[in-house]
Amino acid sequence: MAFGLTDRGERGVLKEYFGTTSLTMTIYNDSTDKLSDTDNTGDITTEPEGSTYTRSSIDSGDITVSTVNGDAELSVAAKAFDVSDSTQNVDGYAFIDSNGDLVHRGPIDTSDRETDYINLDQNDDILLGGEPIVLG
Repeated sequence: MAFGLTDRGERGVLKEYFGTTSLTMTIYNDSTDKLSDTDNTGDITTEPEGSTYTRSSIDSGDITVSTVNGDAELSVAAKAFDVSDSTQNVDGYAFIDSNGDLVHRGPIDTSDRETDYINLDQNDDILLGGEPIVLG
């Protein structure tokens, strides 16, 4: 016998938390920061340092929750980051809630690149949608 959240319950949890919470998205270098489940926003030391860079806001209209292969999956609309005067490398993204707490982190998809990071010195803008968050 299997117990736990049903597909509807999984979707409800994701919608309730991510759909009603004010979030921001940032990019950083996880190869350097090596964040874990117990880390928080203050442990991110590699956000872009350029004067044009800001975290991107995520609102409820940016969130889509669906069921994929029996698991609830949350997707976030693509977000742009101005990194025109930043020079470091990034390989991860993170969601930060309105209290400033780190609530999710994930890898930046670099499968179309020769490296496993994005060199900001070679980019003026980055457009990220984030990998789906799966609750199974």
